[in-house]
Amino acid sequence: MTSETDIENEVGQHSGADSVEEDSQEVPEEDQGDTGVGDDLTETVDDRSTGEVIDSADGVQTPADALENIAVDVAEESSPDENDAPAATLEANVAELGKLSDSVASLAERLKESQELNRMLHKRVEEQAGDLTRTLLKPVFERLATLITEAEDTAAKLREQEGSAAEDFEYFASSAEEILGLYDLQPIEAEVGGSLKASVHHVVRSVTTNEQELDRTIRRVHRKGYMYATSERPFLPTLVSVWRFTPTAS
Repeated sequence: MTSETDIENEVGQHSGADSVEEDSQEVPEEDQGDTGVGDDLTETVDDRSTGEVIDSADGVQTPADALENIAVDVAEESSPDENDAPAATLEANVAELGKLSDSVASLAERLKESQELNRMLHKRVEEQAGDLTRTLLKPVFERLATLITEAEDTAAKLREQEGSAAEDFEYFASSAEEILGLYDLQPIEAEVGGSLKASVHHVVRSVTTNEQELDRTIRRVHRKGYMYATSERPFLPTLVSVWRFTPTAS
């Protein structure tokens, strides 16, 4: 049979347990309120979302904060400067423009050389064609030159006679000379009594004379000479006979 003393002890134990349980439940609330860790973490997260770094409650930067700061610094260093991009693009465009300018100058020089070569080839073809024509027609030109000379000599002899055919011979000589002019052949001046020019006159006969002043003068023109206007050498040299001075024996 349980005594009253035992009942009182059991009741006291239950009361003590309840008191301990209540104390254990109240202590975390007091500790949580005193440390303020939850509030500090919330504030740190909120501040990081705005781009600011907040130290921990004891004033020391945490490893997570240090890593975040390093990442931010690297991102800022690696980000290109907005002002450098247009300058780099401008320099690239200038360099490309310089290359294009050099290419255009090179092409212009090559075009100039090609045009000069084409002009020289064209001129050479014309010269060869002209040389061929002159070679083929040279016998005809020689015969015309002889006929012109004879017609002029005949006209000179008939000029003093009235009603003569001097004008007809002169007309023939003039017309034949115009034909030679179509091929750019110009007459070489030569007249009786004129001085001999070895560069354009060809001596076919020499006649002696004792008059020294007549030495190396033209005695007669056997055939008129002709040369091209663009040439310094005669195409048909003038055929002449000259006086040659020979002193007589005393």
